[in-house]
Formats: sequence, C-alpha cells, structure tokens
Amino acid sequence: MFEKFSTEYRYLKKAGVISLARRYFVMNSFDGILTTIGILAGAQIGGIQDSRLVLTMCISAGIAIAFSGAWGAFMTEQAERALVLRKLDETILEADEKIALRKAHKSASYLVAFVDGFSPLMSTLIVASAFAFMPAKEAYNVAFAVAAACLFLLGIILARISKENLIVSGAKMVFAGIAAAAVSFFILGS
Repeated sequence: MFEKFSTEYRYLKKAGVISLARRYFVMNSFDGILTTIGILAGAQIGGIQDSRLVLTMCISAGIAIAFSGAWGAFMTEQAERALVLRKLDETILEADEKIALRKAHKSASYLVAFVDGFSPLMSTLIVASAFAFMPAKEAYNVAFAVAAACLFLLGIILARISKENLIVSGAKMVFAGIAAAAVSFFILGS
C-alpha cells in the first residue's frame, strides 16, 4: 500500500501537482484569513455584538470562497491538464510512464480543487471559531489574534519553501492582515 502511494505521489510531483497544491493552500488560506478579517472589521465597526451572527457571516463567506476556489480551480485545471495530456501523447516516453503521468494529470484537477476550496474554508473557521465560544466583545480580539498567528504560520511555510528568514516572512504576512484591517477601520470607521 505504501509503495503504491509512494509511486502515485512521485507521479503527482513529476506532474507539478504537489507544488501547485502547496501554492494554492497558502494563497487560499491567505484569502480566507483576509476575507474573515474584513468581515470581522466590518462587523465590529457596525457594532454587531451577536457572536452567532458574526460566526454565521464568517462561515457563509467561507463556504462561498470554498465553492469559488474549488470550482474555479477545477475548471481551470481541467483545461490546463487537457492541454498537457495532448502534448504528453506526442512525447517519446514509455507506455507505462505515460499511463502513470496521464493518471496523475487527470487526478490533478480533483486534488487542486479540493485544496483550493478546503483551505480558505478551514482558515475562516479557525479565525472565526472564537465566536462559537465567547461573547463578541472578547471574540473580536481573539479572532484578530488568531488571524495574525495563522498569517504568521503561512509566512513560515513560505520561508521554509524559499529558504528565507522565518520571522521576516511571517511578519510580512501579518503586516498584510494589519493593513487590511487598518484600511477597513480607516474607511468605514470614520
């Protein structure tokens, strides 16, 4: 079983699916977190103190982002992979390798769509989870802190991939979240 998984993983990697899924995970987690920050900033500025309402708004947005990401990624990847498969037929690879690569490219659309849809929903749920356990007044601060921690972790992931400074990369991601919240508070809080 492990050998089969290892072989499939190798072909997914060779087809570029693993690095693509990793990029989509980071990009769409980032989108989910920033979208949630925007919703939370708007809700706080609007004076919403009903935790259930804030949580419902965040989950609804997370579901919409998940569908948008999954559907868009699936359709885009299907089109791109169809092109790659046509070119694969023209190569001089051995039949077994062509079959394995063809299978990897066909499964790519599903894997990438899953990652693209799941990651923003997951990040939205993590950031907004405070509203399930505490009053909104406290939950806003906790959610913003959780968002900053999640952004910092995404920065660390990127730094590990690129072999850059973990702290600097994490700080850059946190800065984006602070900037998004600050602009919302500046424009809407006036």
